[in-house]
Amino acid sequence: METTHSVCIQYVYVHTYIHTYTQNLQFSVCTYIHTLNCRFCAGWGAMASHPPHDALAVAALRRSLAATGLLRRGIAGRDEEDDRLLLLRFLRARKMDVPKAAAMWEAMIRWRDQMADILAAGAAGEFPLRPEEIQKAREFHPRGYHGIDKGGRPLYIELLGNSDPQKLLESIPLERYVAHRSAEAEHMQIVRIPACSLAFGSRIEAQMVVIDVAGIGMKNFNASARQLLGAIQHVLGQFYPETLHSLYIINASRGFRFVWAWIRPFLDPATVARIHILGHDYTPTLLEVVDADQLPSFLGGNCTCPGHKG
Repeated sequence: METTHSVCIQYVYVHTYIHTYTQNLQFSVCTYIHTLNCRFCAGWGAMASHPPHDALAVAALRRSLAATGLLRRGIAGRDEEDDRLLLLRFLRARKMDVPKAAAMWEAMIRWRDQMADILAAGAAGEFPLRPEEIQKAREFHPRGYHGIDKGGRPLYIELLGNSDPQKLLESIPLERYVAHRSAEAEHMQIVRIPACSLAFGSRIEAQMVVIDVAGIGMKNFNASARQLLGAIQHVLGQFYPETLHSLYIINASRGFRFVWAWIRPFLDPATVARIHILGHDYTPTLLEVVDADQLPSFLGGNCTCPGHKG
């Protein structure tokens, strides 16, 4: 029988990922969870069409940044359209509030100046961790990119239940691991997503994420876990906002799904449509959005390339 604590652990981990891409909402969920700060955005992952007011907001943000010398081209990669979409992502992360988006952009520029060498290396496919550290990272925090979904988007998979944040941070200093994840995020923005766009023949702007919560326990809920996820969340949420197209939580317990059903009415329908909470029979749903040859065998696909069970 599930305990309240085990359900809470699963929910908090999923919340940390949703938190990166959403706007502020506070609520309580009975004895399961007390107070959460969730961030939900109606425009999350929906960049295909841009209403006139979006264009006006982008123009206003561009003028604001140009006036302060903070408008830097080429951060997002290929061309002027990439730059426009990047500005729009920062606006949507701040509910189209131009001054708040400008402040968020300024913080991003200052961070990029501090991380210039690491980000340049990441864009070139060079990452901070040494080979022995990468092996430890794979052992204690199994995750990575694998193929694409049917829309051509990069597919990112994380096995949270198999992770051990404390052992990870005992093997790799937090600062080095966060630098590594920052370089990966830069590579995703500058190389991976543009490559998917070229391969698919249309502009790709976000990624699909699968999070496996099977086996989550106390080791995933200690101080090391909170420190690790908080640091990674800060980088992804503040400096690479609005890059999530869809989120699939698999192996969710019955208690977790009960909590999710309870809070769904509080969320924007556009957000709910992109979050999928699945139990143990998740493979048919994943195969609706990912071709079998792009899905690892341990998730029910046909791919048996080297890695975690395929």
